[in-house]
Amino acid sequence: MSLFGLSRGSLLYYYSRGLDDRPVKKERKAASVGNENTYRFSLQTDEDLKREYTAVFEKSYKRLKEKNFLCSCVNIKIKYKDFSSITRSKHLSTPTDNKTDLFEIVVNLIENIEYRNEIRLVGVSFSHLIKKNILKTQLSFKF
Repeated sequence: MSLFGLSRGSLLYYYSRGLDDRPVKKERKAASVGNENTYRFSLQTDEDLKREYTAVFEKSYKRLKEKNFLCSCVNIKIKYKDFSSITRSKHLSTPTDNKTDLFEIVVNLIENIEYRNEIRLVGVSFSHLIKKNILKTQLSFKF
């Protein structure tokens, strides 16, 4: 309290001990949906990588559809054995949930990465989300 004052110091003291009386906010707007897998053994072949990014894409896409979202950005993440990572994204001009188009973007993003060493994590996510029903409402015209 001597460093931060009575009010701020008291808050920091209680928060640092896990004491917080503020109500928990249950709902928040989703920023992205996606999945990633960390592998016990590194992926070493192109076939391994393709199998895994296809599986991760499928899980991510399923979540996108379940939550009734369209996305305007596709993101991939690759983490290597040495814990360095690469992320790439592609922004779309029009929000979509077209599975074929989204998978093609993922494939293109992954194919344009230079592999330095063995891969330990693969992630696919979709961001810049918009609810489908909101887009329909915005685009509907009454004559």
